[in-house]
Amino acid sequence: MKTGKGLADLAKLALIQNWGFCLGGYGQILSKDIYDTMISMPGHTGEYNYEHRNYLKKFIGNRVSDCYGLVKAYLWWNNGNVIYNPSQDRNQYMAFEAARVKGLISDMPNKEGLVLCSEGHAGVYIGFGEFIECSGAPVGMHKGRIKDGKIVLGSDFKYWFEDTYINYE
Repeated sequence: MKTGKGLADLAKLALIQNWGFCLGGYGQILSKDIYDTMISMPGHTGEYNYEHRNYLKKFIGNRVSDCYGLVKAYLWWNNGNVIYNPSQDRNQYMAFEAARVKGLISDMPNKEGLVLCSEGHAGVYIGFGEFIECSGAPVGMHKGRIKDGKIVLGSDFKYWFEDTYINYE
């Protein structure tokens, strides 16, 4: 069973291991073949990754993710291997819309593993006023802070939600 605490722990691991930011990434180890695929993908994803190709090259042999990819990495994690699951592949917009429990950052409970979001971005709440996010290149993994219902460090998230694939009890 996937839990909020488990998601928070995976986000902490990603921060410690300093995963790189790769649009479309979800915790996989960036090989040369995956790098080539990611920079040549059609549309915005490939254009973004191609623009940051020199940054991405530094992460060959290491894990990469995009912002909501941290959640996907946790969902698809299998003893250190990340196995793509198309039935759970969605972005933060789709996950937020599907969520039955959600609200404004100003009203957020202190519950590990809540997903934080704003337009085009997501992060993972790890408890006690802290969150972890994988921001765009060249920033990557970093920790943010919420105090008195307001973001004081990190991306300006507006909402939180319980991901429907995760148990928060």
